[in-house]
Amino acid sequence: MAAMDARYAGWRQHADTRRAALWATLVWIAVFVVRFAVQGLLYLAGEPGWLGAANLALGLPLFGVAILATFAIVRRLAPRQSAADGRDGATAGASGEGPVIEGTVLDSPGR
Repeated sequence: MAAMDARYAGWRQHADTRRAALWATLVWIAVFVVRFAVQGLLYLAGEPGWLGAANLALGLPLFGVAILATFAIVRRLAPRQSAADGRDGATAGASGEGPVIEGTVLDSPGR
């Protein structure tokens, strides 16, 4: 995330961001443990039809859910990090469009 958003550059120094990284990691561990367990048991049981169905169900759909969960976990804690940096929570946006409050760019009143 640090490569995509500068707010995450010092993620190791912020407890909230480290906690988000931990939960996101646990989501991905769960994805691969479930895939390994289900597909492994079906392979050992000699069920090629069910193995194919499990491969489809636990492939891209589960991967997509894990990506959405990861972004939801990490984005939820982004506003707290700016407050932990000692800023007042309302900082200038990267494009200079207005103040950023909880990750939302607000238009200035004159627009």
